[in-house]
This record gives sequence, C-alpha cells and structure tokens, in this order.
Amino acid sequence: MPITTNQSLVSRRYGGSHRRSNGVYQTSQTGMSGCIFVSRKAALLGSIVCVGWTVAGISALQGWIGVGISTSILMVFLVFTLLRQVFGYWNCLPMLFWFAHALYAVSGPLYWYIQEESIFFYEHIKYADFYVSFCALASLGFVLGVLLPTFRQRRYDTHAISRLLNPYALRASSIVLLIAAFVLEMSRLIQPQYREALTLGKVYVGFYEGYSSPIILHLIYTSALLAIFFITQRQIPRTTRVKFSLLWLLLCSPTLITSLIIGGRGVFINLFFVLLFATFFFEKIKKINLKILIMIAFMYLVFVTMFWARGVTGSLITGDISIGEFVDTVVRHFNLSPVTVEFAAPFVNFNIFYASADALSFRYGETYINGILSVLEYLAHGKLRPHTTEQFHQIFYPEALEGGYGYGFSSIVEAYWNFGTAGIFIVYFLFGIFLSTIEITVNLKKFSTIHIIYINLIPVAVIIHRSNLGLAFWLLPIAISAVSYLCYKVFEYFLSRRAARCE
Repeated sequence: MPITTNQSLVSRRYGGSHRRSNGVYQTSQTGMSGCIFVSRKAALLGSIVCVGWTVAGISALQGWIGVGISTSILMVFLVFTLLRQVFGYWNCLPMLFWFAHALYAVSGPLYWYIQEESIFFYEHIKYADFYVSFCALASLGFVLGVLLPTFRQRRYDTHAISRLLNPYALRASSIVLLIAAFVLEMSRLIQPQYREALTLGKVYVGFYEGYSSPIILHLIYTSALLAIFFITQRQIPRTTRVKFSLLWLLLCSPTLITSLIIGGRGVFINLFFVLLFATFFFEKIKKINLKILIMIAFMYLVFVTMFWARGVTGSLITGDISIGEFVDTVVRHFNLSPVTVEFAAPFVNFNIFYASADALSFRYGETYINGILSVLEYLAHGKLRPHTTEQFHQIFYPEALEGGYGYGFSSIVEAYWNFGTAGIFIVYFLFGIFLSTIEITVNLKKFSTIHIIYINLIPVAVIIHRSNLGLAFWLLPIAISAVSYLCYKVFEYFLSRRAARCE
C-alpha cells in the first residue's frame, strides 16, 4: 500500500519506524528472545535446593536453630540462582516474590538468633523452631510450584508484546487513568478531616476511610505501565517524552506527596518495582551490575528514612517543629536493620498466633474467600465484616486495633490457620504455579489484559508475606486491569478510525 500524506507525517514524526495497517500502528520496538525451561543443570540445582530446604526444616525441628537458619540463608541464594537459570533473567514475578519472601522469612529469625532483644515483643518468641521449619516447608512448596510449569520448554520473543501497539492510545489511556486517580485523591484532600489527619501522621490517617486507597494506587501503577510503554518507543521525540513525563508526575503528585507526608513508603516501593519491570518488559535484565545494586541500595536508604520520619513529617509541615528538630529526631531513631523497619512482623505474629493455635479451629479456606463473603454480606445487610487481618488483630492485638494501628499479618499464619501444616506447603505450591504460569504467559502473547494484571500483581508479590490474600490483592487488580485495557482499546479504535478517514 502506498504511504498516504497522513502516514508520511506519522513516519516523519516518529523516525519512519511506525507502520500502519488498517489504521493500527505497528511499532518497531525491539525485543528479546529466549527460552523458559528446566534444563538438566537447573534440575540438578533444583534437587539440591529441595534437599536443602528439607534439611533446614528438620534441623529447626530438632532444636538446631542455628543450622536451620544458616541452611535457609544458603538455600535462599541458591533459589535465586535456580530461578535465574529457569527464566533466563532477573526481573520476573517469581523472582520478586522470592526476594520479598526471603526478607520476611529469614531476617526475623536471624536477628532474633543473633540478639534476642532486637526483635519487638521478643518475650513472645517461643516457637522459632516451628517458624523456621514452616518457612522451609513454604519455600519447598513454592520452588516445586514454580518449576512445574517450566518442565515444558517454551521459546518467547518479547517483541510480540509490542506488536500493533498504538502509541497515541497508550498515551491517552495512561493520562485518563491518571486523571481518574488525581480526581479521587483530590476528593479526599478537599475534606478538612483528611487534611488534618495527614498532619497528625500515618496512625491517624488510618482512622480516616480511604487511606492509601488501593483503587488510586492501582490506577497509578497501570498508568505507569502504559506510560513506560509509550516513552520507551525509540521513535518518540525526546521533547515529547519529557513533556509527557512532567504531565504524568504532575497528575500523580498529590498521591505521592500525601504518601511522603505520612511515611507511606509502600507506595514508593511498589511504584519503584512497577517502573523497573515496565522499563525492562522488552529488554530483560540478564545481569545484576553495580549500577543496579547501587540503585537498590539507594532506594532502600530512602525507604528507611521515610519510615523513621513518618511520625514527624506532618509536624514539620505545620510548623510545630523546626527542621533541626526534624533531622535530630530522624537521626536519633535511624536504624538500617530490616527487622526494626517491618520484616520481623510475620515472625512475631506467627509466634503470638502459634501459642494459641490449639484453641483456634481451622478456617478451611474461609479467609481466602472472606472478601467475597464480606461483599455479599454488605449487599444483604449493608454491613462489611472485618477482613482477615482485622480478625487477627481482634484476637491478638485488640489494643492496637482500638488505637488505629497494627502489626500486619503473615501469609504463613494464614495458610496454617486455614489448613494446618499441610496448608503451608499447598498454598505456597499454588503461589509458585500461578506466578510461574503468568510469567510464561506474558512473554508469549501480544499486549492484552494479562500484561496489565501482571504489573498490578507486583505490589501483591511484595506485600502478601505480611498481609492476607483479600480482594484488594486479586479481585481489584483484575478488575482495574480489565477496565484499563478496555480504555486502551477504545482509544485505539477511535484513533484508528480517525486515521483511516484521513487516508
């Protein structure tokens, strides 16, 4: 087909690398080819890992806590190597899940073993042996679950993801989603009670309905994916990228600023990984170089600083304290230890829970469908039932619940609470199968809803270890992803129709 005037304009604007067929632009985004499968070398390493986790669990149950923890740490690094061999790159969802799982599973017992008093509520730590063994069991289940879908060799080409993407539709849908998040955030900020709560700190914001609204955050995460897909088109002029990036930051600034004020580092952590994964969706990270390590170390330093500053940032803004007092408070409490930040919470929660486990009946999966039951109950009676984490706090931390704060939860506790010891293995085995399957799928298909679901599961992979698997962790990402993809397809349709009329 000869190039029309409209096509010539597009070609000149984007460096002649966009082709259009039936009004749809086919980009020349480069990609990466590879294989996802369990090679003989990976199978051997996987066998060693499974034996290692078995040794770690048995050692802990025998009372050899030091051996169990040491073996667990060794296995953590071997699993990283195993996942890298199986998938061929580092920026995959199973790898991120494993990274977070390792931090939450190992750091608590390790610091408790080195210095008992370093853990909050250390006087309740009486079942470290069971915790280490259950973490080993969960790790074993997860590794086996991840490996199962990869026994069949699959070749992928990430260039297929970007095939037939419409850059204008990417940009338009990204902005629309961000405008929706902006409107929702501003509707909260115009209310005096919410602004007052912001100045008082995170605990007080927790009293206010809508704090850290997952809808707003998932809209931002999805918008970030679409924005990166647009920006990384090599044919986009630099000035266009800069203008669009500034607009994007401007629209999401209310949410980022309010999160910064209250020390909501989770928003920044999740957004960091979303941007990282989106940026390297096509060109995978095959090597961890010094630049990446420095970036991760810097971000960790920023997140820790936000944690220790979250109680006084609001006071600094209102003028109740000076900048000197602010800095002095942060420096006085500053500690880089992960257990003092949050990573010991599942360890402590398990010990407190397990002390009363015999008096609690199994839930047999009820906590995993509690969100759906709550919605049905709300439709029937107009009242929401407490989610699983709230139920946990009602039993074990009632004073914290009344005070508007909490100590998180634990995916290990939730699995045990539902099905006992076997449930820990089964739940993490299913986690592994699901994450491995979706990782394979997003590399084999062109851009669709599954890619948006994938990016919205990044926050889930990070935080699920100290929370419960509620609706916000699976139904909300799926719903927002479906709506977001529909938004993109609508823009694509009308822009294609418009381009066709110009021919």
